Amino acid sequence: MKKALNLLIACGLLATGSAWALSQVDASYADKLANGGSSTIRAVASNLVNVRGVDPEVYDVAAEVLLRDYQKASLQPATIDALAWVTKALMASEDSRYLSVLQEVKENASHKKLRKYGKSTYSKLKNRASKSSPSYSKGMVQLSSYKPRKRNSNSRSSSRADNGEMLPISEIRVGMAAGEVYELCGRPTSEAANITGKAFNPFNLSGKGEVKTSLLYEGQGTVVLENTSAYTAGRRVVEVILDTYESGYR
Repeated sequence: MKKALNLLIACGLLATGSAWALSQVDASYADKLANGGSSTIRAVASNLVNVRGVDPEVYDVAAEVLLRDYQKASLQPATIDALAWVTKALMASEDSRYLSVLQEVKENASHKKLRKYGKSTYSKLKNRASKSSPSYSKGMVQLSSYKPRKRNSNSRSSSRADNGEMLPISEIRVGMAAGEVYELCGRPTSEAANITGKAFNPFNLSGKGEVKTSLLYEGQGTVVLENTSAYTAGRRVVEVILDTYESGYR
């Protein structure tokens, strides 16, 4: 009897969302996808393309957002761009679960750009999928169950820990954008930047990796960022060095 009751509870949890609690970072991703505007969805989807170890539930939320919006006739350019990034995020999951979603987009999207991205990401995922889960279909995730998080009255960030404190840098993952590091962990004690050998490589046409920036957090360690291109201001995490003896200064 007790086992049957536990099974029913678990099934109920799965029907309304995840039976297991997401990490604060993954919960933030899910909340922003479910409730965010175009720029927010684009930013999160871009992170999902670059960050590994994301909870599968987050990809399900991304798939549901895509299926919710891809056929809208009045899509603005910013929304189309955001949804194109979502298709790339589902491809980055490397899970065949989302092939059906991308196939639907490539065949039925209201805008030709989305159909184009649906087609290309479908082909790439089909070739590189390393995981195989039951196919995702619309309605498996209820976006309304992801309520916007209450913001701390002393901060603009919605990604703080529940007690209002910034997260430790141990929560940072390789591939995260610099802005996300600042949002999650606050400003570092100090920063130090240096030019790398790639700056003198004539074949490094993109300029990626020419500058590395170390964010030094006293008592925690260092988050190392690398520029993503010589033509943009983008920077992403390439390494996290945990060191409780870090002074915060060099």
